[in-house]
Amino acid sequence: MKRFLFALALALSLGSLLQPPEAATGEAWLVGRWELFRDPDKEPKDYMEFTPDGKLLIYDANKKLRYDGAYKVHENGIGTVINIKEIPVTTPMKYSADKKTLYYKSPKTGNTAEYRKIQ
Repeated sequence: MKRFLFALALALSLGSLLQPPEAATGEAWLVGRWELFRDPDKEPKDYMEFTPDGKLLIYDANKKLRYDGAYKVHENGIGTVINIKEIPVTTPMKYSADKKTLYYKSPKTGNTAEYRKIQ
């Protein structure tokens, strides 16, 4: 029950991230597949795919789907909600000024991984 209430509270507090698909419209630079390019933590390579309808798909090195979720682009970054074992987890990201690199700061280590668009 506690898990359900936590997930419900989190989902309600993140309402702006879980808007209808049109929230992602107009962000053509982001739509497509991004590959882990640099990771100081040496995590296995993975891929993120941003769809035009606001979905976020995360694949492992073998291109097998690991997680799914949603995203919304803001002026100062990208808000994401990823479903991990049926629990929504927020993972904010930043992007470079030229929009060619995405940055993910690990909450565990504080190190920042970089993703670059491949498709």
